[in-house]
Amino acid sequence: MTTVLFCLGDPDSVLDTNTGFPFIQIFYNSVSSVPGAVAMGAIVLTLTWACATGITTAASRMTWSFARDNGTPFSSFLSKVDPRTRVPIVAVGVVASLAALLTLIYIGSSTAFNDVISLTITGFYGSYFLPCALLLYHRIKGHVLPHGTAPEIRDQSSPTSPEIQDTTGKAKIKPVPFSEEVEIAQAPLVWGPWRIPGLLGIINNAYACIYMIFVIFWSVWPPVTPVTASTMNYSVVVTGGVMIVSGIWYYVRGSKAYRGPLIDKDVVPVMRRDVSVMAI
Repeated sequence: MTTVLFCLGDPDSVLDTNTGFPFIQIFYNSVSSVPGAVAMGAIVLTLTWACATGITTAASRMTWSFARDNGTPFSSFLSKVDPRTRVPIVAVGVVASLAALLTLIYIGSSTAFNDVISLTITGFYGSYFLPCALLLYHRIKGHVLPHGTAPEIRDQSSPTSPEIQDTTGKAKIKPVPFSEEVEIAQAPLVWGPWRIPGLLGIINNAYACIYMIFVIFWSVWPPVTPVTASTMNYSVVVTGGVMIVSGIWYYVRGSKAYRGPLIDKDVVPVMRRDVSVMAI
């Protein structure tokens, strides 16, 4: 950001650029060459594609793993893995399709599209805040064990998932059957090899929490005044809507079918072996 501001050039030319993209105008102002600006823009585009590929990969794997444990709607469909490529193609397709469909909002309203995109700020920082806050709490309480401590692992003897009776007694929800699996039961927190110990670590975690609250607070405010329907920041509405829908889904079905993160039984010996090496 600092580098871009130093290379900004004429602010009016950047704000009123005919390209529609201020960063391309900044490139042109810096090099005074159309081919040079195109080449620099191509680098940004390539990096964006690489970033999008990584995000899609991570999001699709998280969707698949959550669906495998019956944590999403249509879990039996989303949890499918292609037997040949060993890739969750359905989850990849759903994630990519939803991202593509969101861009269609821009056709109807650029304001609505920008508000949906702004959800990334509250979503990302909110997801960062929760583990940081929990780690701060456990730091202060002294619940984190020293590095090398062996966590407890117990088997869950359920080769297939049983049917779960609905609270009304009229319907049954049958989670997706799994191969033999185990779960980590209340695994304690154990420090890794890299950490900031003692008071400095607590200060670091506290600063991170305060900073994220600060960013989330200001990210939901309108960018200009006076506030109109076209300048209003609706990200707080979008964020609240996602939280409400997620809460409704959890109480309607998620709490009945979701059993928590599981690991394959074949992985347990590897984990125990790694833990024993760490303990030594």
